[in-house]
Amino acid sequence: MALSVLSFTTGAVSRLIFTVLLASSASLAAGPAFAADADELNLKYDIHSFGLRVATLKFDINVTAKAYKARTKMKTKGLLNFIKSSNFIAIASGQVAKNGLEPKTFDLNTKSKKKGKRNAVISWNKKRIPSIKLSYPRDDYKVEAVKEKLQPNMPDPITALLSATLRSSKTLCRDNYRVLDGATIYDIQYQLVGQDDFGDDDAGVYRGEAYKCKITYKPVAGLSNKKWAKLKARKDKGVETFTVWMAPVKSVTRKALFVPVGAVASLGGKTAYAYLVRASLSGEPLNARSKLAAN
Repeated sequence: MALSVLSFTTGAVSRLIFTVLLASSASLAAGPAFAADADELNLKYDIHSFGLRVATLKFDINVTAKAYKARTKMKTKGLLNFIKSSNFIAIASGQVAKNGLEPKTFDLNTKSKKKGKRNAVISWNKKRIPSIKLSYPRDDYKVEAVKEKLQPNMPDPITALLSATLRSSKTLCRDNYRVLDGATIYDIQYQLVGQDDFGDDDAGVYRGEAYKCKITYKPVAGLSNKKWAKLKARKDKGVETFTVWMAPVKSVTRKALFVPVGAVASLGGKTAYAYLVRASLSGEPLNARSKLAAN
């Protein structure tokens, strides 16, 4: 029973890239000389289920007034890593435009005992149309289903997450995204539940103001016929629900910046938790009791 929960957990995290969704083995931080005109976030999350740490999720994020680049890494831990190891590294980059983020490249590398090594690369042309290159074979009907649903400027999972964090408290968690990860397309919908601050008894390193958001994930294209049949038979029709807590922090490049500080994922009565265990902004501790806290 526990392993089925853990398998769901890592799959859900890989689809939402955190949540998260969101310091890796090769940091993107540019150092103090670059800190004056960029937000440099280094985040690490532990993922738990049934009281056990089953995976870690790390982010390095660089956002300037004109561009962004983010690297995330997930790796299974403990007993799950021994029985059903899985990990991924994803890098996303793009431009910061007036109407939001415009993705440029997305490179996803995954490795598991069952499927081995796989690579998916997405690039966007001048007309903002995404193109996909996969290192592994896919059934023609899956590929065609994805092609039919492609849209201009359709974001990758990391870009969608960053877009949701670059908001004010008045516009936080009010967005909808149709997201492409290379093999599949899915819809993500954010809904603000309300303010829910972190206190001394809460998990993770963050303490202070936070906003609770509900996020739903719904597959759109790219799944197998067998998978579609299973989802159709379920009561939730394949819709997965996540709860994420977003904390406001001071930003160098914009008026507001929100960071995911905790998350809960539930599916079929199974639950997994993600806690922020290490965080820094431009090399300084990220905590509501530090000088970086947003007022």
